[in-house]
Amino acid sequence: MKKFIDRFLLLVLLISSSVAFAQSEKELQQQKNSLQQKQKDLQKEISATNNYLKETQRSQKKTLVQLNLVAKKISIREELVNNISNQIGKLENEISSTSIIVSSLENDVNSLKKEYAKMIYYASKNRSSYDRLMFLFSSKDFNQAYKRLKYLQQYSDYRKQQAKIIVLVQGDLTQKITILERKRKEKTSLVVSKEKEKLELIEDKKEKEGIITELHFKEREIRDELKKKKREADQLQAAIQKVIEEAIEIARIKAEKEAAERRRLAEIAAAEAKAKKDAAKKKDPKAPPVKEAPVVEEPKPVERSGFSLTPAEVELSNSFAQNQNKLPWPTATGVIESGYGEHQHPDLPQVKTFNNGVDIATDRGAMARAIFDGVVTGVVTIPGANKAVIIRHGEYLTVYANLLSVSVKVGDKIAVKQTIGSVYTDSEENKTILHLEIWKGKTRMNPDSWLKN
Repeated sequence: MKKFIDRFLLLVLLISSSVAFAQSEKELQQQKNSLQQKQKDLQKEISATNNYLKETQRSQKKTLVQLNLVAKKISIREELVNNISNQIGKLENEISSTSIIVSSLENDVNSLKKEYAKMIYYASKNRSSYDRLMFLFSSKDFNQAYKRLKYLQQYSDYRKQQAKIIVLVQGDLTQKITILERKRKEKTSLVVSKEKEKLELIEDKKEKEGIITELHFKEREIRDELKKKKREADQLQAAIQKVIEEAIEIARIKAEKEAAERRRLAEIAAAEAKAKKDAAKKKDPKAPPVKEAPVVEEPKPVERSGFSLTPAEVELSNSFAQNQNKLPWPTATGVIESGYGEHQHPDLPQVKTFNNGVDIATDRGAMARAIFDGVVTGVVTIPGANKAVIIRHGEYLTVYANLLSVSVKVGDKIAVKQTIGSVYTDSEENKTILHLEIWKGKTRMNPDSWLKN
């Protein structure tokens, strides 16, 4: 009887462990799917960066953009290698855990088979009806005979249950061995991918060193180019500031006009109410006074970042702010070639870069698109730096510069991802760069922290 209970408990344990294993597998699969998706995204980003780099390499001239793109590619590939390493590490843990389970199940199967063989041997020695009857009739009394009969029945049931447990454990073992083999194949494939990416990384670094070597002899030329770019950026900033000042003034005048119109309508309503009251009193002096309508407090415009915002503009501002790290990119494809702020170049000691926004390398002929709903507040042309579009989103503004052509005009309502113009391609360096800035009132912000990763 004790063995029967032990085997029953083993069956329960196997079922519960299978459920727990399935839950654990589900969690691991979710983590694995996340890592695999990240791997695909990184590979796609490397491919895009390679395309932009090849485009710039059509020019024999080595440029800072090429260096930045190669450095970007190295950074992405290093992240990819780490991602693959993480996947391999997780698979190794899974393989180890599954191997322990397989070993344990093999021991259980062997133990169950040995015990079952003994039972079959015992049953074969006592399989005749005569032996079973003699076993019952040799009882001392009826009570003992009844117990012996129950024992024979339980023994038969136990033997059948033992056979079922063997089949169940054997099936579980086969499943785990299949999973183990699949995981080992996955690991082998990942190891091959990792080694391939490491070799590519070595080549990327060699390419970077070659560009750095050539650019070291051109640092003065690069600094002159950056000064020119800084002058163009200053011109753009002046134009943006002017547009912002005008937008703030327009918003103020609009708010004042709307407030004046509301006061005028309120005065008309009050005069009409008074006239009605006086007419009623004149007609019947004893009549109860006409109840005056409650005075509705005039809604005041909300002041934010220098702007006088209407309720709709407040809602638009709040919606823009809530979409930080979720805003779509201003081009269908692209990578950030130059980041926000002032930086000492990591590979060229004498070169310092400065950016009021981010520069996005994209495909030749790419179209620029709005990253949020808004209204076109400005369209400006910067000598030597092409055209720029400024879109207002309540208290926020987005700037899209280095456009070859513009397909919108001031006052146009713009929807998210709507095309606003085409990005300019530098024919000398074969680079297609969109410059993006984000402002909150008169304060610049880092676009990289707003765009969806």
